[in-house]
Amino acid sequence: MKQNIIDVRKVINASGRMTKLGVSTPNEQVIEAMKYGASNYVVMDELLDVAGGMIASYIKAPAVCITASASSGIALTIASLIAKDNITYIEQLHHTKDQHKREILLLKGHNVNYGVPIETMVELGGGIVKEVGYANQSTALELETAISEETCALLYVKSHHTVQKDMVTLAEMIEIAKRYQLPVIVDAAAEEDLEGYLHAGADYVIYSGTKALEGPTSGFVSTTSIENAERIKMQYQGIGRAMKVGKEAIYGLVQAVKNYYKAPPTTHVTNKDLEAFIIQVNQINGLTGTFENDEAGRPIKRVAIEVEMKEYGKSAITLAKALEQGNPAIFTRNYYAGQGRLSIDPRPLLLGDLACIYARLQEEKA
Repeated sequence: MKQNIIDVRKVINASGRMTKLGVSTPNEQVIEAMKYGASNYVVMDELLDVAGGMIASYIKAPAVCITASASSGIALTIASLIAKDNITYIEQLHHTKDQHKREILLLKGHNVNYGVPIETMVELGGGIVKEVGYANQSTALELETAISEETCALLYVKSHHTVQKDMVTLAEMIEIAKRYQLPVIVDAAAEEDLEGYLHAGADYVIYSGTKALEGPTSGFVSTTSIENAERIKMQYQGIGRAMKVGKEAIYGLVQAVKNYYKAPPTTHVTNKDLEAFIIQVNQINGLTGTFENDEAGRPIKRVAIEVEMKEYGKSAITLAKALEQGNPAIFTRNYYAGQGRLSIDPRPLLLGDLACIYARLQEEKA
């Protein structure tokens, strides 16, 4: 039987686990689990409970609630703190804007756009963002001073998108929150540590199922009690209906977590391959390749390519756009393109992709 192929350009993803590029490619075990889930009927509430319990046992958490994505995990967690288990509030969250304790404290340097403003997800869940500190600095005193009778929770974003210097640490936030008996939510969507944040004292930790785990489009919230997880799950009777997770994704997510604990995902491209690529890049006049570490401290080693416009004939911004317009389209990591630097993330690359990238870098030289 001929497959129904959708004719779109092939993409060489040198950008990372990016939602706009489909994030990751699940392995055969995950695909088989998804196929099984898609081919069978279940009672969804039972599946959510059992699968959540399985993930909780893997990551050594008291409880887990599965979500459609990390973003929906943020909205549902906020909603669960505001509506709790009150079915009237759950069903009519949009009519409970006069409820007290809706403020979510967020460091100004953490109020980022990761494809959507994080405050949009907070407010979708009924919360109101109250920024703390400044874009380039925040202090524990500023955070503590911002707490009021309207404070519902404190939100910490662990991400390369956030400002990394001079910010209140998670440990400081947790210590302050405990003194005021307020919950701490950690957005750890792309993080590889599935245990540490909860063990450090956070009350809710939100993960993507498709980034570090390389599972299907999904997510989950690990939390400190079954009651917390149940209240998140109850939001599926309210705003969660618009972000429900399918059975095939749940089966695939559980398999992805199981795989992760057996052996974390590996890359097709080795450090030796990257070293050879850097030597090639350095032979192109106007380009300089070096290794660089992840901004947020994750154990990811990338290749940075400095673009000297006068020598190469194109700026880093122009080069990035040209690479993206080709077929196959090549997407590099472009957060510092304005400063003349592109990066190559090896995690999504397949064998042969580096050779294609090198060839295009040669072709694009003016």
